[in-house]
Amino acid sequence: MRCWILWPLVFAVLSCGPRNSNPEPPPLERPTGPLDVEQAERYVVDLVNRHRAAHGLEPVEWDETAAKAARRHAADMTRVGFTAHWGSDGSVPEQRYSEAGGAHLVQENAACFFDGTPRELDPNPSFDPIQLERIENAFYDEQPPNDGHRTNILKRWHNGLGVGLAKPVGVEQPCMAQEFTDNYVDLETLPTQAQPGQTIRVAGEIKAPVEFGGVGLGRIDPARPKTAADLNQTSTYAMPAPETLYAPEGYVTPKPVKVNGAKFEIEIPLGKKPGRYMVSVWGRYPDQKELGMISLRSITVR
Repeated sequence: MRCWILWPLVFAVLSCGPRNSNPEPPPLERPTGPLDVEQAERYVVDLVNRHRAAHGLEPVEWDETAAKAARRHAADMTRVGFTAHWGSDGSVPEQRYSEAGGAHLVQENAACFFDGTPRELDPNPSFDPIQLERIENAFYDEQPPNDGHRTNILKRWHNGLGVGLAKPVGVEQPCMAQEFTDNYVDLETLPTQAQPGQTIRVAGEIKAPVEFGGVGLGRIDPARPKTAADLNQTSTYAMPAPETLYAPEGYVTPKPVKVNGAKFEIEIPLGKKPGRYMVSVWGRYPDQKELGMISLRSITVR
């Protein structure tokens, strides 16, 4: 069962079940007075790290590249009046992060309006710290099985976070996008756009404590504009899975990845069908038996 909790001009989906039995977080040092955009973004990082500290997790550090993607999405949601992980232009988190210059894994939390009302962005917004706390606490207090935002906040291996905030003119309710990143691979630059069938070089160096596993390639359809009504009907988002996984020598693979210590490289062809091709790097964290995605980049083929 779900309940709808009404904030001023904004809806947030929270569980109706009992609250999580959470450990006590460190004391909150709330700023006095309204915050400008930069102060507010950094305050959200403090709120996230406060929740992480309550669970004995390492803090996440500011990620400016992820913040660029977050600001783009927060502004889009505010202007169009929706909350989703897709954008009104059909973009997805990995695409927005790649187009901002990102090279790692990104996972997104988002909160904004659900009414589909177009609004004008406030060019010089200020933010009430209490309203930012409400959004962060709504994420953190989610209940299983609808606790994806909370899981994101408490993922052990996240080590970066970029935050985007926006407000419409004349409305005090902020919209927020949180872009969590996992920086465990130094990846050579990949193009954000390519020709059909173009061969790309995927190369880099894995960072401890992750062990290299493979390189994946998948595809999703070209981005197409979406209406606020369509976007507000979405509730979950799954990162695109690879259709092909290239492994090191010794494994069954279409083509082996060359591995030298922590370094890896492979040249692979993109498909000839237009779309967004998702290039992923896979590895194994110390607490995992299975391979997991540690980097995901988007390349648009037209």
